Amino acid sequence: MDCRTLGWITKIGRLRARRAPRFLLRVVCLLLIACPLVARGQTTEIDQKFKLDLRARVVSMAPSETVRFSLTIDSGEGFMGMAPASRRERVRVRQQAVIDGVTGGDLEVLRRYENLSGFSGRAGAGTLKALAAQPWVSSIYIDREIRATLAEGVPLVGADHAAAAGFTGSGVSVAVFDSGIDTDHPDLLDDIVEERCWCSGGAGPVIGCCPNGAETMSGTGAAEDGHGHGTSVSGILTSGGVVSASGVAPDTGIVAIKVLDDSGGGSFADLDSALDWLITNHAVNNVRVANLSLGDGDEYANPLTFPCTGSVTTNAINDLVDAGIAVVVASGNDGYDGGVSFPACAPAAISVGGVYDANVGSISWCSATGCSPALCVDSTTAADQFVCHSNSSADLDILAPDWRTRTSDLGGGVVNFSGTSAAAPYVSGLAALLLEQDPSREPADLLALMTVDAPLVANPDNGLSFPRADVSSAFPECGDGVVGTGEECDDGNILAGDCCSTLCTFEPAGSLCDDADACTASDQCDAVGQCSQSTPVNCDDGLFCNGSESCDVALGCEAGTPVSVDDGVACTDDSCDEVGDEVVNSANASLCDDGLFCNGSESCDVALGCEAGTPVPVDDGVACTDDSCDEANDLLVHFADPAVCDDGDPCTAEACDAITGCSSSPIPGCGVAVPMSSPGAVVVLILGLIATGARGATRQHARRS
Repeated sequence: MDCRTLGWITKIGRLRARRAPRFLLRVVCLLLIACPLVARGQTTEIDQKFKLDLRARVVSMAPSETVRFSLTIDSGEGFMGMAPASRRERVRVRQQAVIDGVTGGDLEVLRRYENLSGFSGRAGAGTLKALAAQPWVSSIYIDREIRATLAEGVPLVGADHAAAAGFTGSGVSVAVFDSGIDTDHPDLLDDIVEERCWCSGGAGPVIGCCPNGAETMSGTGAAEDGHGHGTSVSGILTSGGVVSASGVAPDTGIVAIKVLDDSGGGSFADLDSALDWLITNHAVNNVRVANLSLGDGDEYANPLTFPCTGSVTTNAINDLVDAGIAVVVASGNDGYDGGVSFPACAPAAISVGGVYDANVGSISWCSATGCSPALCVDSTTAADQFVCHSNSSADLDILAPDWRTRTSDLGGGVVNFSGTSAAAPYVSGLAALLLEQDPSREPADLLALMTVDAPLVANPDNGLSFPRADVSSAFPECGDGVVGTGEECDDGNILAGDCCSTLCTFEPAGSLCDDADACTASDQCDAVGQCSQSTPVNCDDGLFCNGSESCDVALGCEAGTPVSVDDGVACTDDSCDEVGDEVVNSANASLCDDGLFCNGSESCDVALGCEAGTPVPVDDGVACTDDSCDEANDLLVHFADPAVCDDGDPCTAEACDAITGCSSSPIPGCGVAVPMSSPGAVVVLILGLIATGARGATRQHARRS
């Protein structure tokens, strides 16, 4: 019996209070005491969905006050394995269900996402609680504000090696989420491939800060920069060297996405909308890197806690990385030594701290609130010295030049640019160079290549050391006396390059070379400078299930055709047994399960496929019960129906017991007491009282007549 049923009984009890025994009312009251306890448990569960300071904010909000929020929605089982279109449809359906579940309130939906399970909006305390009470809502939190957080640095990170080898980032695009870009800057105008804007200001009222005065904008001019931060970030990444020095990857395309207003502020809901758009559209311009030189200014030591995990922003970063896009984020400039800002703390992001690129004398750094007192001071500086304002923790991934970078500025000029906001585009540019060299590389590959031979730089304030980005080993120099990646051999001649021919000094017999035959390996120079000593490549991987491999002279080993395992029966698990060199088709009844409890257990026949189960028998043998199968709760339901037990006697109250069947009891007032031994009797008694009252009223009417 639930609390709603007890409430109904109480209403009836009030109507008959004068005639009901006192102990009946006591039983009802005792049962009603349990209802607030259940409600209190539900309230605790709802409260736990509120994150960060929203829980305290809701408690103190005035009746008319509203706040901007974001929430995440449980995307359900199998979501990650769905096709993109199916995932977007589930997101849409669940978003709408949560929105429709809150009616008559002050909910204003500001941002709905296409791929991300959640949305952002503005609402009052009551509506926020109603949203948190929705079963699919996982978390709800304040839509917090985000802030914007080269010639000298390019050689330090080895980008000059890539340039010497002819790699400039051509064919790769980087999405820069920032304050926009100076679309007329001579160093940048030929690199802009697309412009977008999602800008509604900070966490306060929506103001519409895109160049057209709206909250969203696309096309030419949509990312026009009114602050300068995004222009400087883009200059470090891809400056053409017309006014300022060349960027790290000067031919990289820029997808300029404005999410910060002209004061350098913005909201995470706007950033989430922009990230959501990129998930869908990254392939259009071959976007392989996302640069986020921004953060919330707070310190997070544990990447597995909210918001580093479990927020809409983190979910978006995860989806982008899964799509092969490296997400590079500045660690922040607050001098934290035990954590980095958000979203740099997201586990899938590449977090970037800062180093000096040269001796620039003593430097005093200001905090976000001012310069007196100073945030920190580096009394001496040198190349590869940790910058004291750079946030760091054990989870910081990499360092890059932070100060002093001479880069692009608004109005077509140049400016000295500093901070981890400058360090992040160095790493994004290196990623673009590595992707041009080998487009098949994944984000983890890029980080590994930037750190494998990189020097370690220590933060003296916490004793931790971090690799400083360096891609020199990925782009070896010819003529350096070492046979590097991509080189056949080395003649010591930098100008002419390396070879094993009569055009250069011969290396000793046995020097590495390439005979242009992909089906030979361990190619070596012979005594007369010919690359002729090699052995055939064995392409056989020894795996029965992979089929027979072959070798192509130009392409090398090519995979064989895997052994076909599908037996055409939908309910069998089809696999290839490598040990026994055979195909195995095992019946799996779970594949036949239609998910309906009432249909019984389905089975699988390896020859016939799925076979229906035997429906669950529902009849309990008691004549007065309505028997059914409850599919939602996976159980049989036997509902007592007292109407079946009516014996026609007006002085007896009939009842139906789900186990013993029909019974009857004399109705009080007709000479027989009513037993009160079970909750069912309470209902019987109340119904009897109602019947007695009705008969009494009939008799009185008869006497009057």
